[in-house]
Amino acid sequence: ATISTSNSMMKKKKDFGAGMPNFSSVLDQDGDLNEGSSCPDVMKCVLFMVEVDSPVMQDFLYPEGPPQHTDTAWIEEMYRLRQCYKYGADLDDEMLSIVLESSSFEQSENVAGMRPAMALNLIEHLFECCKKDRYAELRLADVSIFWKMYELVKYVPGNIVGQTSKKEEDMNDQFADAEVDEIDVKKPTENGKEDFEESLPGLAYPGLWWRVASLALIMAGASPKDIGSSLADEHPTIRELIKMVTSGRYRFPTIDCDDSTREEMKKGESEMRLSESKIAELLFLPPKLKPKHVEKVAVPRGSRASARQRERGERVLRKKREKEIAEALVTENKRKKMLKAAQRSIMIMDPKGPARKPPKESVNLILSVEKMFDLSHTYQKCVEPDLVLQAIGGTSRGAIERAYDWLIPVISSFPNIISRLPPSASCFLLLRVYGREGDRNSELRELSAPLLRHVRKTVTGKFGQDNAINA
Repeated sequence: ATISTSNSMMKKKKDFGAGMPNFSSVLDQDGDLNEGSSCPDVMKCVLFMVEVDSPVMQDFLYPEGPPQHTDTAWIEEMYRLRQCYKYGADLDDEMLSIVLESSSFEQSENVAGMRPAMALNLIEHLFECCKKDRYAELRLADVSIFWKMYELVKYVPGNIVGQTSKKEEDMNDQFADAEVDEIDVKKPTENGKEDFEESLPGLAYPGLWWRVASLALIMAGASPKDIGSSLADEHPTIRELIKMVTSGRYRFPTIDCDDSTREEMKKGESEMRLSESKIAELLFLPPKLKPKHVEKVAVPRGSRASARQRERGERVLRKKREKEIAEALVTENKRKKMLKAAQRSIMIMDPKGPARKPPKESVNLILSVEKMFDLSHTYQKCVEPDLVLQAIGGTSRGAIERAYDWLIPVISSFPNIISRLPPSASCFLLLRVYGREGDRNSELRELSAPLLRHVRKTVTGKFGQDNAINA
């Protein structure tokens, strides 16, 4: 489903928990940017983010209407403005730092900083001005800038257990007259809200979190050595996203995983989602409820009670029990739906923890970012670090075999990649070209010459005796 479709469906659901996740971004070319989610027009005009002939820029430049088209000075000014939009301004670490610093200001009478969501929108617009069909460039090298962006996605719980919010009051109305059962959760301590929030892991808004992850892919492509290699080492989720973009295989777990690694990644994602579900239940749902007590209906007993009376009493009791069970089932189903909505509104912010599976709402954004900045080719041509080898997952025969399907078109586009692969890999690929599967992979035939040269060097010992034996 496209992001626009997903967002329209999600808007129909009740806004619950920390709020509906917002994946809308100017970097998603196919998505619908939510009204009010883009940065103010005045910012875009000052930074030349919009075309000069657009109504927004015209209103900004000439509130009372443009001059006559015969005005020479006006024509020259428009030319200069068009050049400013065309070439734009390079985006560097200092510019991003200024935006992030502004968003960190506390709201006061003297200083009014940007809201985090607004700051992220502005940053996305700045990146958008540096896409591949624009002249502005990304000049980024400081990986700490990325880690500071996580300040924009934090979710701070607004309530603690024992304090009822308006949403909880509305929800409690649906469970009126029910008795509260015991719930095994951590209660707030005597110190109150501070101690309770400290017991929770860091939380984030999922929509904002994945938008920052998409920016990380762009930053990794702009500075593979300084930013890309650091994020690949310290941020498992970004590492897996880089593998997806490099290979063109957008699946989780990633295609380089063997059976044990695949199960480990699935387990890590499952455990994180379970923890998020428990946190959402603790933050946004009242304690589990049990149906109110239903008085038992006296069933006539003894010799004087006729069979008809006993049958009628048992029937009434059975209906009351069935009604009680049905009401409990409806209540439980409502709770499950609310919990699902609440869980969707938050996520654990642990960048260095287990790799996370991208939600379907973020897929279009990731694909759009790859297309706008040509990230797949950028990653594939990267030598330091060698992102192709990282996407393959190793130099073993098994790793090459798992990467075979996506490696073919990559090598077809960049034949020099052959020299970066293990020497024995050229032998394996050559067998694929002329072996039983040669017809299915005919695109490799055009690489037969460089493959043959590489194989010849391998078997003659140019790359060492061990490689010649392995070949």
